[in-house]
Parts: sequence; C-alpha cells; structure tokens
Amino acid sequence: MTRYADPVRSEACFNYYIYQINTIAETYKNAYADCLQKSADDRSNADRATLNDRNKLADSVDSSCALLYQCREISSPRNMFECYITT
Repeated sequence: MTRYADPVRSEACFNYYIYQINTIAETYKNAYADCLQKSADDRSNADRATLNDRNKLADSVDSSCALLYQCREISSPRNMFECYITT
C-alpha cells in the first residue's frame, strides 16, 4: 500500500489541513469584523467632529437662499436684478 492509499494517514492529513484552514478562516473573520467596526467607529467620529461645521454650512445656505428668494418677489425687473446682484 502506498502512503497515498493509507486511509489513516489520509484522514490525519485531512484533519490537520482542515484545522489549519479553519484557523486561518477564523482569524480572517475576526480581523474583518474588527476592521468593519473600526471603520464604522471612524465614520461616526468624523460625523460628530464635523456636525457643527455642517450645521453652520446648512444655515448659511438656507440664509442665502432665503435672501435670494426675496428677490423673486420684487415686481420691478430692474430692482429684482439689482437685488440679485447685491445679495
């Protein structure tokens, strides 16, 4: 019987490599889960860190749009365009 045909040895090799593959897969799974969590944490931290700036920007945009919207209400074309220019 050749060494490749030995069922006991084949099973031992199979079990050894299955264990190695499972260990590597588990290590990868844990590292990937850690990476996903760190990524989510970093995004949350970035969101919190920029919240005030984003709110200020939104307020500024709202203000600008409100001022420009007022120009639409002016009936005189000359005054309306002047409003857009100076706003």
